[in-house]
Amino acid sequence: MTRVLLTGGSGFIAAHTLDILLDHGHSVVTTVRTQAKADKIKASYKSYVDQGKLEFAIVPDIAQPDAFEKAVVSDPPFEAVLHTASPFHFNVTDVQKVSANIADLALSAEHDRT
Repeated sequence: MTRVLLTGGSGFIAAHTLDILLDHGHSVVTTVRTQAKADKIKASYKSYVDQGKLEFAIVPDIAQPDAFEKAVVSDPPFEAVLHTASPFHFNVTDVQKVSANIADLALSAEHDRT
């Protein structure tokens, strides 16, 4: 059984990925922005939570430096990370600002890799 960190657990892609991972017997820790989002997912996957196959890490803002610092720590360690989290949300009031923030994040991530 592989232990997997799945970021963006309440997102569209992660929801489908979570189904597949759990159906194949993997142990999953998924990140969400709030406890309320974790609770919603827990309600849908109660048996996996009860078996210890699904856990949650709260990451309120993935745009912050070291946002995943605590989430990536696991015992036993993760064997895989599937990064589906996005800084996107549906409460957009300023499209230009969101576009600029996403571009800044992409540039920052590229800079961090070099």
